[in-house]
Amino acid sequence: MHRFSASLNSQSNINSLNDSLEQILKTATNSIVPYKWSSNSHIENKLKSLVITHQHLKQLNGIILALRQSNRDKNIWPSQKEWTSYIDLMNNIITFYKLDLITWPLALDSLNFQIIKSHINQLLKFVYNKCKYEEAEWK
Repeated sequence: MHRFSASLNSQSNINSLNDSLEQILKTATNSIVPYKWSSNSHIENKLKSLVITHQHLKQLNGIILALRQSNRDKNIWPSQKEWTSYIDLMNNIITFYKLDLITWPLALDSLNFQIIKSHINQLLKFVYNKCKYEEAEWK
């Protein structure tokens, strides 16, 4: 018993136990406590177009996060495969909304970054406004 209490006195052991306990509580809470309560009689089905718009918004946010300023400052660019998948995704979104196509460069670098980010932000703003409009129409 004396050895156990002596080992608990060290700050690192206390921090480690605290972190473990916190992780256990989070895991238990996430698996047991419901996020939202709703009765079975109350079912809200969102319009398909609204769900698709939300998905597009989430996908574009993911691209923006991948291209954030901190990565640019550290000269971290997406791989060719990642950039190609981003281009395909953005072109699908542009085609879905029947917007003017954008000619994307084959590679993303410091020379074309600002222009590309501007195009992505414009697309993101369009989808965001479309989402807000559809939410207002739905309610």
